[in-house]
Amino acid sequence: MDKLIRIIRSVISDDKLNYKITQTDIKKAQYHKAESFLYLACDKEITDKKIVESIKKIQFKAIQKDAIQLKELDEILQIFERNQIDCLPLKGSVIKSDYPFTFLRYMGDIDILIREKDMKKAVQLLETKEYITKSDSYNHLSMEKLPYVEVELHRHLLPYQQEGEDLLTGIWDRLLLKEGSGHIYQMSEEDFLIFMLLHLHKHYQVSGTGIRSFLDIYLFLQKHKDLNFNYIDDSLNRVNLKETCLKYIKFSDKLFNLEKMDNDFLTMKERVKNSGVFGSSKVRMETDLSNNKQSSIRLIFRKIFPLKRMMIQRYPVLKHHIFLLPIFYVLRLLRLIIISPVSSIKRVVEIIKFQKK
Repeated sequence: MDKLIRIIRSVISDDKLNYKITQTDIKKAQYHKAESFLYLACDKEITDKKIVESIKKIQFKAIQKDAIQLKELDEILQIFERNQIDCLPLKGSVIKSDYPFTFLRYMGDIDILIREKDMKKAVQLLETKEYITKSDSYNHLSMEKLPYVEVELHRHLLPYQQEGEDLLTGIWDRLLLKEGSGHIYQMSEEDFLIFMLLHLHKHYQVSGTGIRSFLDIYLFLQKHKDLNFNYIDDSLNRVNLKETCLKYIKFSDKLFNLEKMDNDFLTMKERVKNSGVFGSSKVRMETDLSNNKQSSIRLIFRKIFPLKRMMIQRYPVLKHHIFLLPIFYVLRLLRLIIISPVSSIKRVVEIIKFQKK
């Protein structure tokens, strides 16, 4: 991962060093969704010509996808504006502007927070733009329009009962209208940083998160120097996450400034290396078995019958009709047995093998 970090740094800093890019470099960068950095940092004199052509195509596709997504986002926001739907762009579409080029920030989907009362109307409006609903959960409803665009309409900024959730439940009262708009909002810089840190924490604690999450933090802090850290510290203190989030900030700084790390940060670096951009099932198993000190049998049971808060997150109807929980447990068990028996068995074997290591 060290070479990939140096490649990224050469693009985001004044180092401007060029590297011989190999097929291995491409695979590692793809694992962290950072392959769009490669062509900009490539020494084209010493890199194999086929690889140069390959990463040039990768960059072109990234630019193409970026342009389509940003155009689509703007159209969606204008539709919501005209139809008086309050909306808040989130995550990648916002942090992209802090990258040297927006296409460098891979974005899997477009995340937008809207009010629950507007969800049905928003879905109907997107359906007129050829979007179809893929899934619905407590946190967000996901829609898709081929080939490049997925939209997640968020009801909440964080999953049900996640650490730090209370900090963002009243976010609508703190949002700022974008200039010239009556319904398109933005967070304060401080709240946006808090949101990014809590989102990072959610992934890092459960199944890990890769380079991109820490690069977001690093570039944001590089571009926004006048933050009110008293407000940020006080907010994170209220949910007992100040020290944890400060550690994420320090790690991102050390990682992209190529600074020497102590053993604690090296452990974090190894977890990030193995997590990839969206986390890893192996990291998740390690978390479940090590942090919670569960036996493989108990972990398998918990995978089949998740905690109540996890079931509510997956099946929003349970929040107001919790008496249906036993029925959803049965339906979940039947789904594992009937619809996906092979993957279920494979998962059980993986858990048992992992604990025996």
